[in-house]
Amino acid sequence: MQDNDPKHTSAFARDFFKTANIVWWKTPPESPDLNPIEKIWHELKHFLRSHHKPTTKDQLVDGILTFWKHDTPRRTLVKQKDPKPDRQKRNCSLAQ
Repeated sequence: MQDNDPKHTSAFARDFFKTANIVWWKTPPESPDLNPIEKIWHELKHFLRSHHKPTTKDQLVDGILTFWKHDTPRRTLVKQKDPKPDRQKRNCSLAQ
């Protein structure tokens, strides 16, 4: 998934999408509701700033590896739930 971040809307990217017949919708940049990876980026940044506090590149890499090793991204995604579960059921029943 890509959002409407400027690097995704460059002329090069638009030409590639058009040539490859890729249809995409414009979405807000860094929208955690539409792109689950944004929640993981947020958790990683929070972890590095509050727990690991790297001052060198090696410490940064170590902090990122520690974050991933402790299964933090999986917990982050599990915490993300549809705020209206009935909507999901309704959409599934409409698709049948």
